[in-house]
Amino acid sequence: MTLTDLAVPLLVGHAPAPQAPADHLLFPQRLAPWRAWEGSHHRLRRARAAVALASGRVLHGGAGGPEAVIASRGRAPRVAVVVDAPTSSQQAALIAPLAHLRDVVVVCPPEVLALLDGPDGARGGTGPATGTPGGGTPEASGAAAAPETDGAPETGGSPGTAPTAPGWDVVPLSAAGVAERLDSVTDVLAVGHYLPLGAGAYRWAQSHGARFVVVQHGILTPFMAPLPVGAHLLAWSEADAAFWASGRRDVSHEVVASQLLWRAAQEPPADAGSDAAPTFLGQLHGVELGRAYMTATSHDFCRATGALYRPHPAERDRLSRWTHAAWEREGMTIDRSGTPLVETRSPVVSVFSTGVLEAAARGLAAWVHAPGAPDWLNALHARYSMSPWGASPTPPPPATGQEPARTVALALTRH
Repeated sequence: MTLTDLAVPLLVGHAPAPQAPADHLLFPQRLAPWRAWEGSHHRLRRARAAVALASGRVLHGGAGGPEAVIASRGRAPRVAVVVDAPTSSQQAALIAPLAHLRDVVVVCPPEVLALLDGPDGARGGTGPATGTPGGGTPEASGAAAAPETDGAPETGGSPGTAPTAPGWDVVPLSAAGVAERLDSVTDVLAVGHYLPLGAGAYRWAQSHGARFVVVQHGILTPFMAPLPVGAHLLAWSEADAAFWASGRRDVSHEVVASQLLWRAAQEPPADAGSDAAPTFLGQLHGVELGRAYMTATSHDFCRATGALYRPHPAERDRLSRWTHAAWEREGMTIDRSGTPLVETRSPVVSVFSTGVLEAAARGLAAWVHAPGAPDWLNALHARYSMSPWGASPTPPPPATGQEPARTVALALTRH
């Protein structure tokens, strides 16, 4: 099977990525045009979401139990944190700050509850954060915005009842008395208003006069959803803040750096050795460049260098699985170990994955490889200081003066 044979069917059902600006969003103002574009690339996903919204399952659950819950801790919480999915990027951006917030409510799917008291979650609510907001040098790098689907823990609970979490008072979001739990909330933290729970939280914030705060949880491409009207952005860097705002004057921002990259830098230094084969981080699911380009680039690099191909957790669809199997028949090695990326000891290469920055933060050699990349991708590589394959490795992100999760908590509590 030739690469051309493989690429042709990959184009079916996947609209080509539009031309995009290099220094601002493709859809900087309104969410509706972005939804239309995103829906054209994820028709099945959008259809499922529409069915869920129409049936009320997103907020109220069905026969199998509630789709969303509200977990409360403390008295008269001023902050509500909205978690749409248990991805590693949302854990770092939204759950880690809970360790520095005593009185807080969390709106989330039931599977997120088991994470609330994890190592990156609420370590018992040690009280309000102290220190200087934005202390230290802001990171000039970011983490992948692509959604992940791994790591969702079981939470228990019988059908039709809300699961529990130690130290938290948990009820279904549709339960009586939920409104009273939110009476004291003045700030709502989310990754945006483009996912179901975030959208509902934004409507609530607008109608109740609460500040809607968006925390950056991944690297920003021109295809990112726009910021909500009047939002306050917690960005990884000034460059990212300017890019996401795209010239708008109705949004404000401050720099908090990246918890995801800070956490990677706390890991013991990793030494891959000079002769270790690289690991290529897959992004076949991404729509920014089109599946045919991502397939060809991944295939050619791995065949030329002997790199191990590591599928993204989202590469579970039939087309991706078929592609992996075809590559294996060609002699490529597919990493199916499930080993967390943080435990990888080999050099890392990708088109524009967060993993490049995480690897660099851990001291591993890391590069990007994107032959014939459009201008927007070259600009993205430059914004995050990602080095091309063959050059010196990507430098580690600048160190921050304090844990970004604490800085996020400060930004919420000092308002």
